[in-house]
Amino acid sequence: SITQNATGAGVNYAEIDQDDDYNSATVTQTASAGDNNAYIYQYYEGDATVTQTATGAGSENDAYVNQYDYYNTATVTQTAMASADNYAYIDQYDDDQKATVTQTADGTDSDNYAYIYQDQTANTATITQTATSGGENDAAAYQYGEDSEVTITQTAAGAGSTNEADVTQDSDTDDSSVTISQDAQAGAANDADVQQDENDLVAKITQTGTGAGSTNTAEIVQETDTYNDKATITQDAKASADNSATITQAGDDLTATIDQMADGSGSSNTATITQESTANLSDATITQDAQNAGTNTATITQKGNDATASVDQTAAFSATNTATVTQEDLNALGSNAEITQDAIDNSSNTATTLQRTDALGDIIIDQTASGAGSSNLVDVFQNSSTFAS
Repeated sequence: SITQNATGAGVNYAEIDQDDDYNSATVTQTASAGDNNAYIYQYYEGDATVTQTATGAGSENDAYVNQYDYYNTATVTQTAMASADNYAYIDQYDDDQKATVTQTADGTDSDNYAYIYQDQTANTATITQTATSGGENDAAAYQYGEDSEVTITQTAAGAGSTNEADVTQDSDTDDSSVTISQDAQAGAANDADVQQDENDLVAKITQTGTGAGSTNTAEIVQETDTYNDKATITQDAKASADNSATITQAGDDLTATIDQMADGSGSSNTATITQESTANLSDATITQDAQNAGTNTATITQKGNDATASVDQTAAFSATNTATVTQEDLNALGSNAEITQDAIDNSSNTATTLQRTDALGDIIIDQTASGAGSSNLVDVFQNSSTFAS
């Protein structure tokens, strides 16, 4: 166990190397104007804990934990104030590892950066970040092994603040999951990206933008001909904020869901779902609500057998709904498309479907236009190769 306190422009440096089983390493550092630096290396089963506080302008917290055996636990807690920054790096190289990073950037333009790398199976990565006064949260997690889990929670407050999360689960990551929650306030921005490869995967992204000019951007990619993957994006934008969501899947028995609310004047929802390759028994659902001159745009493209696409849109007070569904069957099994649109008070509905199939396919479109100036427009192309038919 090491405890260090640096005053003035002093710098804290601690390094622990442990080469035996059941070790425990703890570093606690406080710097008022200088930097904190902690390095922990454990080559067999053990626990590592780093706690750092930087209170001076331009100070940094830097924590590095490397663990090379199974059943290891790494915990990093960092607090940065007065334009100080937090940097945490955890690398784990065996089964049943747990990595946790908690960061608070409490000063003007203070930033958080967290990186977790885990190789092998049954690993857990958790990152929690809070940035205020124009600071940035940046989280990245990489996992290579099945039965693994990533959870990222980010809160950004203040104009110019950002939340950014990037997660990759690749190479034999069956039965793994990702959960990302982001809250952007007062003009802050959310950006989340998930890349997954293998089977029985779950990805969930939830974003809230509450300040004027806030933006939510999310993308989930599940590919390489997988099966039984599930992707969900939920976004809420207020006060002229915008939502953008994209889900791309390839394989069989896939589920993609996007739910968006644009509640502020001029806010917009944009959602795109693409399910390709064989895409057998796949389901795509988009739900959008735009108020006060907002815009809903939904696009679903499916290539495969027995696919189902559903779009539900509500536009009110000079808002617009636009939905496009394209389905192409490969082996003479029918697909189903359903679009429901509600336009209220000088709002408009536009629905377009292209269904190319050798079997029976169903298309259901339900449009309601109420109030002066509202309108409905439908284009349906069935057993057709292009929209121009």
